[in-house]
Amino acid sequence: MTRLEPRNAIILGLLLVSAALAAPGVTHAQASTARRVLLLAPGVEEADGQRRLVASALAEAGVNVVGVGDVKLDPALAACRTTKCAVQAARGCDASAAVLAQIVAGADGRPAMFTLRLVAKDGRISDARVPLGEVAVTTAAKQAFVLAERALSLGGDALLRVKSTPVGATVLVDGGVVGQAPSEHRVKAGSHQVELQLAGFDHVQRNLEAESGRLRLVDVVLARSRLDGSAQGRAPGGTPRTSSLNYVAGAALLAAAAPALFSSLVTLASDGSCAVELDARQRCTARVHFGALSTVLLAVGALSAGFGGYLLVARPWTVDGEISPTATSVRWTGRF
Repeated sequence: MTRLEPRNAIILGLLLVSAALAAPGVTHAQASTARRVLLLAPGVEEADGQRRLVASALAEAGVNVVGVGDVKLDPALAACRTTKCAVQAARGCDASAAVLAQIVAGADGRPAMFTLRLVAKDGRISDARVPLGEVAVTTAAKQAFVLAERALSLGGDALLRVKSTPVGATVLVDGGVVGQAPSEHRVKAGSHQVELQLAGFDHVQRNLEAESGRLRLVDVVLARSRLDGSAQGRAPGGTPRTSSLNYVAGAALLAAAAPALFSSLVTLASDGSCAVELDARQRCTARVHFGALSTVLLAVGALSAGFGGYLLVARPWTVDGEISPTATSVRWTGRF
């Protein structure tokens, strides 16, 4: 076995430490290459400094921007204005994509539109246009790049961004639950139906067209249901409101209990007394008797009075419901 000298062991240890420290840097460099973009801006004048503004805006978007002067390119590729040579230029400088940017002037000669074409080195293309005017060139460049990059990543699909006020509404796309708002969902380009459902609020449906490679925002403020307490007394926090059935049933039971109680109690008080006038011999031929019928009336009256009073005081019955475009549901609940 070969013996490792102390001096060689120290050198080997230093080499291992250096390699460990250098590894993260290599990983970072490889990761940054994934968004290394070659800026080809034949329609952006260098004299006005607009090319530098565009490069700065793309850098703020987290892009590693490379200019034609930063790499060795064939002069024909450096002056590229077409998609075909943009692909070749991106491959030639080891960039993930090339950017063809242009500022289009309006009828008055002033900058009117910022156009950007993102050309991936595999040949995929994505275009974006942002109107100028109140928007600065840097802001337009950043917005256009974000739009183009999103479209490139989506391919032929579209992106739905759904928001609701209040938050937490269940999101259904084409009848299927996909999550809760706020959320984003990738969908096929074309017609879609988006529905938002939240307990205590009216359900909302939106029919929309989703464009290929584009973001479609659905931002809905939900209105409380017509059966909800905000319109008819529901307590804050979504607690179902007290049903008016408590008062109707309670009053009806008390009204029914009154004659039953009065009749049975009068009979009880008069039990054994003469029910008719005495005959000529001063004898009573019919006496008041508190029998089974009076007992039943007393029991029914007492129960009706007790339950009616409980309904009026405790109000145990509550009502809740919701209305949607397809159905209306009402729920009564009670506690005893």
